Amino acid sequence: MTVWGTDRESCRAASSSAWPSPRALVAQPRVVLADEPTGNLDPKTSEVIWDLFLRLQAERHLAFVIATHNHDLARKADRGYRLLEGRAVAWS
Repeated sequence: MTVWGTDRESCRAASSSAWPSPRALVAQPRVVLADEPTGNLDPKTSEVIWDLFLRLQAERHLAFVIATHNHDLARKADRGYRLLEGRAVAWS
């Protein structure tokens, strides 16, 4: 299995900070924390990153905790929370 796929253009298009570190994945974690992984990316590349996260979730049974300001991507998550007056409130 290739985690990064064979689409080299997609890999080049994404900022290196947006991609999960291969070293971090070698340890086979159960949870990956991602702080604004698509913050500086265009919408198309953001989708590529999100699809990578979904693929890793399915193939490697990883859980992702993602902090983002991108509401469109956040709504695609299984669960979502937002900060309201210092508390995490379930996204309805």
